[in-house]
Amino acid sequence: GGHGGTGYGGAPHVWFKGEYMLLFAKDQPIPYPLFTTSSPNQRGLIGQPTTIDLIPAGKFDYGTINGMLLSGGFYGDHDRRIGFEMNGFYSEQRSYFDSFIADATGSAGIPVIARPFIDPNNGASSIVVVSPTLTGTDPRIGGSTVGRAYVTSSTQTWSVEPNGIWNLYRSQPESKCWISADFLLGYKHLELQESLGIHSSSVLNGGVITTPIFAPGPFGFPIEVGTRVEAVPVGVGGIRTASPVMVNISDQFTAINRFNGANFGFRTELRYGMFTLATTTKIAAGSMYQQLRVRGLTYFENPITGINGYSVSGLYANSATIGTFSQNKSTIIPEINVTLGMNLTRSISMYLGYNAIYIDNVIRPGRQLNPVIDSATIPFDPNYGANGSVPVARALFLQDNFLLQGLTAGFSVRY
Repeated sequence: GGHGGTGYGGAPHVWFKGEYMLLFAKDQPIPYPLFTTSSPNQRGLIGQPTTIDLIPAGKFDYGTINGMLLSGGFYGDHDRRIGFEMNGFYSEQRSYFDSFIADATGSAGIPVIARPFIDPNNGASSIVVVSPTLTGTDPRIGGSTVGRAYVTSSTQTWSVEPNGIWNLYRSQPESKCWISADFLLGYKHLELQESLGIHSSSVLNGGVITTPIFAPGPFGFPIEVGTRVEAVPVGVGGIRTASPVMVNISDQFTAINRFNGANFGFRTELRYGMFTLATTTKIAAGSMYQQLRVRGLTYFENPITGINGYSVSGLYANSATIGTFSQNKSTIIPEINVTLGMNLTRSISMYLGYNAIYIDNVIRPGRQLNPVIDSATIPFDPNYGANGSVPVARALFLQDNFLLQGLTAGFSVRY
């Protein structure tokens, strides 16, 4: 800047910009409570007087997200009217985590942890992860002396934009109040990837039975020669197996949104003395490729005998939803950037700003959770595989919108 003029105005030949971004993403939606607690006899069922939501329906807040933007460009003609610019934006993978640990005595804080759902056959229902009064007798996952439940979620966004530049207007270099206006036309590639995992683990223990062993004595009378210790079998969804048994239930949802489309924009720059005010508005229109991956696993193992088993199904991730699904959706992505800078030299500027990106059609993993679950699809449930159950509609690709916005701080070098 400044070459060919007496002030800070003038068109550069080449330029480079680097920005740090402090961002805030739209919260992850959760349509139904994931974990509950209650008195033992009410099993964490939704609607019961003592039931409290440990992770209620609502949203996960990811907090602040660090990001970075790099940009470089040049004018290719002598008059510096036609040019090219490349932008690259990247945000860190930001995670959310929450967990609960309980035991039957309540020494860990809560004696009961449950995973609630709606059974179309029986209404409000739950899988009990920990409960003090059901040890070894609960036909579902429950009756556990100790257990843990936790949820994880993550979000990450990045994009690449090659744009052609056409300068529509530019003030004379010597102007005290220097104005420039550019039209941008190019291509935009953007990806938003998010995940949601819901996990629980239980240790079922039915205790032991001690049986004395007798043998004939020297005078024909039986005498006790030892004892036999046997683990009491516990019920794991109708299966009787020796205790202790560790049971793990996992649901994993991953949503990938991949956009490709045309990018249109308009950029203005106003310079007065050492100060610069710049605004850029863009809108991209194209196709959003949406992919949803649903994985579930229920696994049990006796750590003493080594006997184990598993089923490729969890709670939300069951036979009605497990798989990899994809579709394409028409999408628009508006974006706005405003910066206020100070020119340190004729070529170097520093600035602060605000940036916002809005996506009108995305899939988010939290929106894909369907709380209506047929108990016949839950492994180790007494109804698992039962005939005549009520079919549950597959609720996939429920659309949402996404907003990523925040503050920026950076520098530019112009020559």
